Amino acid sequence: MAIYFHNDYSKKHGESNFGDDINPYLLSHFLPKSLYHSTDECVVGIGTLLNNGLLKKISGYEKVHVFSSGVGYGEYEQLIGNTNINFISVRGPKSAEALNLTNEKAITDGAILLAELKDKSEKVHKVTFIPHVNTHWTTGELLARACEKLGFNYLVPNVNHFDFMAIVNASDLIITEAMHGAILADTYRVPWIPVKMHNALDFKWRDWCQSMDITYQPFNLIKSYNSNDSLLSKLKTNIKYQMITAKLSKISKLEPTLSHESVFENRLSKMIKLTETIR
Repeated sequence: MAIYFHNDYSKKHGESNFGDDINPYLLSHFLPKSLYHSTDECVVGIGTLLNNGLLKKISGYEKVHVFSSGVGYGEYEQLIGNTNINFISVRGPKSAEALNLTNEKAITDGAILLAELKDKSEKVHKVTFIPHVNTHWTTGELLARACEKLGFNYLVPNVNHFDFMAIVNASDLIITEAMHGAILADTYRVPWIPVKMHNALDFKWRDWCQSMDITYQPFNLIKSYNSNDSLLSKLKTNIKYQMITAKLSKISKLEPTLSHESVFENRLSKMIKLTETIR
């Protein structure tokens, strides 16, 4: 497959992560089949993939196209001015600035193209909460319990990507720590509210938000972990459960975020046109 994306999570844990594993499904609809199965050319897809380690990953290809990827993890100076890489676009202005690219390259995250593949859906969930996949591992029991208490739907990014998309589409409001929860919500025109507990990387959030003319202002949730079997741990977890439940209830009543329709349509149009240049 001539698409490079971060699939180490799936290999290591045997579970999906929507923001990574959406790449094959999405890009197969927009890339020419000859490129999708090429052994000479590679497309670096959606995700925080732009660092020096990328060069080793793509060393077997004669030509490499970067399509809406972003900076955020690790050093990246070896990518600056690299003539072996065709930077079609990057995720946002902060990635473009880091790589000394013109601002015209900073379109937005490629997942916006999912708007072209969206199915019609009736609203089923008033509020859906999406943790970062790592937060689910460490705090999922507590968060799911809080959501159940509030009548919120609890959605983990490691579910099948079709299920993930369908649930977001069927929600009235998304509260999310996972950035691609926000990106998909915005793409489906579902209002959303960002939160932060363990795993929200400010750089990549601000990178994408700036690309959509949005101000990133996450609401902090107290850092918590699932309890162990000790009585003290259970007591501490129960106190934090009550605090998080109250905070989520309050957050759900706040004014949500959604990019302006004209901005959304502009970015979507640009991304569709860019896919036509990858030939």
